[in-house]
Amino acid sequence: MPEKQTNSSETPIPVPVAGSLLTPELVAYIQDLESKVRRHEEKSDQGTLNQLVENALDTICTLKFSGEIIHHNPSFYKTFGYSAEELKEFPDLMARMLHPDDGQKVQEAMDSLLASGKAESCELRHFTKAGELKYIQWSMTPIPEQGIIYAIGRDVSQTKKDNEFQKLILESILDYFYVLDKDFNVKYMNESAEKVLQIPPGEMIGKNLLETFPVLQKGEFRKRLDEATSTRQPVHFEYFSEIIGEWFDESFYPTDEGISVFFRSVNQRKAAEKELEDQKLFFEQTFMQSGISAQLLDADGWCLRVNPEFCQLFGVAAGYMEGRVYNILENTEIQRRGVDRIIRQVISEKRTIHWEDSFDTGEVSRRIGIPVEEEKMVYLFNTGYPIVNTEGIVTHLVIQHQDIGDQKLSEIALRESESKYRSLIENIDLGLMEVDNQERIIRAYPKFCQMVGYSEEELLGKVASEILMPGNGEMELFISNRRSGTTENCEYSMVRKDGEILDVIIVGTPIYDGAGNIVGSLGIHYDITARKKSDRDLIQQKELAETILRNIPIMIGFYDSEGNYEYVNPFWEKQLGWTLDEMIKADDFLVELYPDPVARQRVRDFIALGSSSWMDSQTISRSQGLIHTSWINVPLSDGRKIAIGQNITERKNAEAEIRISNERFTYVTQATFDAIWDSDLLLNTTYWGEGFYTLFGYRPDAMKEMGLTFIDFLHPDDQQRVDQSFRRSVAGEDLNWIEEYQFRKADGEYAFVQDKAVIIRSGEGEAVRVIGAMHDITRQKKEEQRLKLLESVITNSSDSILIAEIKEKDPLHPAVVYVNSTFESMTGYSIDEIRGKTRILFKGEKSDENDYARLNEAYRLNQPIEFEALNYRKSGEEFWVNTSLIPVANQIGQFTHWIAIQRDTTRRKKREIEREQLVKDLTRTNQELKQFSFITSHNMRAPLTNLMAILDLIDLSTIHDPITLELMEGFRISTQHLNSTLNDLVEILIIKEKEKVEQVWVPFEETCQTVQLSVQKQIQDSGAMIHANFSTAPGARFNPAYMESIFLNLITNSIKYAKKDRKPILFIYSLETEQYTQLIFEDNGLGFNMAKVQNKIFGLYQKFHNHPDSKGIGLYLVHSQVTSLGGSIEVESEENEGTKFIISFPRHS
Repeated sequence: MPEKQTNSSETPIPVPVAGSLLTPELVAYIQDLESKVRRHEEKSDQGTLNQLVENALDTICTLKFSGEIIHHNPSFYKTFGYSAEELKEFPDLMARMLHPDDGQKVQEAMDSLLASGKAESCELRHFTKAGELKYIQWSMTPIPEQGIIYAIGRDVSQTKKDNEFQKLILESILDYFYVLDKDFNVKYMNESAEKVLQIPPGEMIGKNLLETFPVLQKGEFRKRLDEATSTRQPVHFEYFSEIIGEWFDESFYPTDEGISVFFRSVNQRKAAEKELEDQKLFFEQTFMQSGISAQLLDADGWCLRVNPEFCQLFGVAAGYMEGRVYNILENTEIQRRGVDRIIRQVISEKRTIHWEDSFDTGEVSRRIGIPVEEEKMVYLFNTGYPIVNTEGIVTHLVIQHQDIGDQKLSEIALRESESKYRSLIENIDLGLMEVDNQERIIRAYPKFCQMVGYSEEELLGKVASEILMPGNGEMELFISNRRSGTTENCEYSMVRKDGEILDVIIVGTPIYDGAGNIVGSLGIHYDITARKKSDRDLIQQKELAETILRNIPIMIGFYDSEGNYEYVNPFWEKQLGWTLDEMIKADDFLVELYPDPVARQRVRDFIALGSSSWMDSQTISRSQGLIHTSWINVPLSDGRKIAIGQNITERKNAEAEIRISNERFTYVTQATFDAIWDSDLLLNTTYWGEGFYTLFGYRPDAMKEMGLTFIDFLHPDDQQRVDQSFRRSVAGEDLNWIEEYQFRKADGEYAFVQDKAVIIRSGEGEAVRVIGAMHDITRQKKEEQRLKLLESVITNSSDSILIAEIKEKDPLHPAVVYVNSTFESMTGYSIDEIRGKTRILFKGEKSDENDYARLNEAYRLNQPIEFEALNYRKSGEEFWVNTSLIPVANQIGQFTHWIAIQRDTTRRKKREIEREQLVKDLTRTNQELKQFSFITSHNMRAPLTNLMAILDLIDLSTIHDPITLELMEGFRISTQHLNSTLNDLVEILIIKEKEKVEQVWVPFEETCQTVQLSVQKQIQDSGAMIHANFSTAPGARFNPAYMESIFLNLITNSIKYAKKDRKPILFIYSLETEQYTQLIFEDNGLGFNMAKVQNKIFGLYQKFHNHPDSKGIGLYLVHSQVTSLGGSIEVESEENEGTKFIISFPRHS
C-alpha cells in the first residue's frame, strides 16, 4: 500500500520547541527504562523485559533504521489506534502517521542518532487512525550492530494544551498581576501590569520590586506586604500609589514560592464616592429639607414621595407614607374639590400653576383612607410645577403646600377642650411612653405599643432599656441627662417583640410633680426606619445614576447660564476628544469643533436659547475627525442646562447606503425579466416587483389588495411542499432557499417557475427578511417532456439510429456521438468503438463511391438525404442498409448534428440480387432497385417526421385520464434520462473527437484544493477526511480541465461509495519514476470484487454498487481522459477494504 500523507496545505498546529515538555520525571523514567533494558541484555532476562515492555504505559517499539516497526507494546494501539494486523499491512506506518512538517526534524534526529550512536530525544506530531493530531515525546536508542532502534514515546498532548491554556489565562486577566519570589524578585508580570507601570515587556523579570521602586519600602504597601509574608494569609487593602498617582485596590496571596499580587484602579470609585456625598447633600437640601411641604407625583398622578414637612402639615406620620402610593387624580376627595383639574392642567400645559385650598384633615383622612395624627383645618397656598425630560415629555410634577392658616389654627387650638387634647395624645402618630425614675414603664400609649409590638400590660413595670434596648450602654448617659432635668434628643435602635430592629429618634423630657420634683420622664419616639431605608435607597439610586452617566453611550454635559461647562461624561471626551479641563482652558473650543462660522453661530444660538428639539450638525472631533452629531439642550430650574448629544455618523452612513441600495434594488427590478419579491418577516409585509405583471399579469398594487397569501397563488399540489420548505429554511440557519413549483397567472393558467431567494438574518441568527427572484421555466419544462417522449422513441426503435456532431472546422466529417442498441446489433460495433468516428457507413471493396459523394454533398449543403448503400459489419460481412439523414439546427439556426435512421435491407437486397442473376441484367436491376429504395426510404421519413411533430403538439394539461398521464410521465422520465445520457455521451465524445488537446503544466495541489472547495458541503456532510501530499511530484503536463475532472470523479466516488459503518478516508499522493509521474488515489470504501469486474470497471454504464446517483459514467470518463493524452490508469481493490487507482502520466523532457 502507498504511504499515507496529510494535506500539505493544512495549517500546521503551532507547537513549542521540541523537548520543551521533557520533564525531569520523564527523563528519569526513560533513563531508568533504558537502564533496565541494558541490564536485561546483560542478564538475558527475556521474561522480565517482556513484562516490563508489555505493561508500560508509554509506547515502546523496536524499529529498523528504515522506519519499519518490528515490535511494539499494547500502548502503541492505545495511543495511535492501529492494530498489529494493520502494522503488518502497512510496514511504513510510522511515516504515514507523521505530520508532513516534521519530516525534516525526523531526518535530523536520525542523522544525529546514527552518527553519534547515542540516545536522542525529540518531539514529533502524529496522526492517529481516527485522524486526531497528537504530540509524542520520543527517546530513541540505536543498536548499530543489530540495525535497530529502541524507541519510547510518551503522549504529551494534554500537557502542552494545559501549558498554553494557563499562559492564555494569565495574559487575559484584566487586573494587573505579578508574582514575587520570597526575596521580592519579580518572577512574572502580565502585560496589563507592565503597561500601567510603564515598563517595557519582560524588563522587570528577575529584578527586585522594592529596589526598583524605593517608594514602596515604606508606608502602607510595605506594611501590608510584611503582614502577608509573616501571617501567610491573604491581605486586601486600598492605598494611593505615588508611582502612578492613583488609588488602587491591592491583594496579596502568599504561596510556598513567594507572593502573587493582584491590583486594580479604584480612582473613579473614589471620585464617585465624593460626588455621591455631594449629590446626597444637594437632594436633602432641595427636597427633604426645603422647609416647604412637598410631594412628588408621576405623570399619571401616582404619589411617589413626600417630605417631612408634608407629613407635618397634613398630620400624617412620616413613616406611614414610606413605601405607600396613591393616585391623586383618581381620588374622589381630590376630584370633589376640583384639584385634579388643576393638576391635569399643569401636565397638559407644562407650566407652573398656583391655587389656594382648605380642608379638614380628619374628613379627608376618612375619605381617602390615610390616617392622620390630628384632625384640623388646613389652609394652603399650593404651587404645582412640571418636570419635563429632554424629549419635552412631562415625567413628574412637584406640588408644594404653604400653610397660611396658622392664626386660624391657633384660635381653634385655644378653644379645644382638655378631653380633645387627651384624645389627640392618645391617637398621635408618635410613640409616647412614660417611665419613673427607675426607668420602669408606668404608661405606654397605643401608638407606642403598636410601634414595638407589645401590649401595655406586657410593658408596665418593665425597665424600658432592658426590654427595648438590651445591651445598649449608651442609654446610661441619656438617662442620666434626662434625670437631671435636661431634655434629650438622640437616635437609637430598638428591638420589637418580633425581633425586628426599629430606627427611632427619642426625645426625652422630664415629668414634674406639684412640688417641682422630677418623678419620671416622657419619651417621644419617632420611627425613622423607613426614612433610613429611603436614605440607603437614595444612595443606591445615586450610584446607579452615576454608573449610567459614566457608561451610557451618549454625550452629556452640564453648563451654566453663561455657557461655561461644569461637567462632561467620559463618552463626551471619547467622541469629541476634549476633556473638561481642556474645554475650560481653551479660549473657544467651539472654533475647533465647528470651523465654519455660520455653523458655529448656529451652535452658539442653540446653546444660549436651549431647545426641546434635536439639532443635527457636522462636528470636527479631535479623535475621529469629521463626525455627524445630534444635540438637545434641557434647561434646569437653577438656570443651568444639560447638553445631550449622540454620534449619528453610522446612522447617517447607513441611511445613505440604504438609499443607494433601494435605488439599486428598484433599477434591478425594472431591468430584470424575473419577478422580484421582498418580504419583511418582522412587519409581515411583501413588496412585489414589476416582473409579476410582465410574467404573470398581476399589477403589484393589485396583488396587495387581493388579500391573498403567497401560498394561495401556488398550484394545490405544490402548496404544502413549498410552504414547509420555506418555513424550514427560515426557522433553520439557511442563507438561501430555492424551489420549483407552479404559479397561477392572472388568466388562470399555471406557469412553472424556479424561485431563488436570499434569507437575511439578524445578529442573533433570526430571519428578518427574504428577497427572491422567480424565473419562468415553463418552456424548459415542456421541452423536458418532449425530450423524454423522443428518448422513448429513439431507445425502443427497431431501426438503427445514429447521432453525429458537426465539427466547426471540418463539417464534411461529423463525429459519431450516439448509437442505439439496434445499431450495435446491426453492425457489430459497440458505442465505444464507433464513438468519435466520422463514418456513417463502413466502406468495403464493393462500396459505391457515388453514395459517399452524395453523402458529402448533403453534408456540404446541410440538406436531408435518403439513400441505400452496401455496408460492412465488424466481422466483414456485407449487408445492405437504407439510410435517412436529417440535419438538426440549434435555437439560432446553426446546424450542430446529423441524425441517421438506418434499416437493414439485406434480405430484400439478396432477393434483388437473385432476381438480377435470373435476368442477367445486374446493372439495370441495380438502378431500378436504387430507385425503389429511394422511394421507400422517402416514404419512411414521413411517419418519423409526423411522430416528432405530434410529440411537440401534445399539451399534457388537456389530458385528464390517469393512465394516459402515467404513460406520458413515463415518456417524460425516459426523455429526461435520454437527455442526461446524451449530455454525458457528448462530453465523452468530445474527448474522443478532439485530435489535439491543449496540454500545460498542471499543479496537483492547486487542482486538489479547487475540487475540494467545490464539493466542500459533500465532504462536511459525510465527515470525510482527505489527506493529500504532492511533495514528491508536484504536478504533471496534462490538460487542466481533464485533471480537474479526474480529481472530481475520484474524490466524489470515494465519498459516494463509502462504507456505512465508518467515515470515508482518502489519501491522495504523487510519485516519480524514470518514465512516469504517478498520481495515486487510495480510499477505505466498499471496494470491488476484482475477479468479477476486472474487464468491466472502466466500461460505459457499468454499475457495481446500488447508489441512487450512480450512472456508470465517471470511471469511463476518467479512463477516456487519461488514455486520450497518452496516459494509463490501473486499479487495485479488495471488497469492503478499499480501492487504489494509479494514474501514470508520461514524463516530458
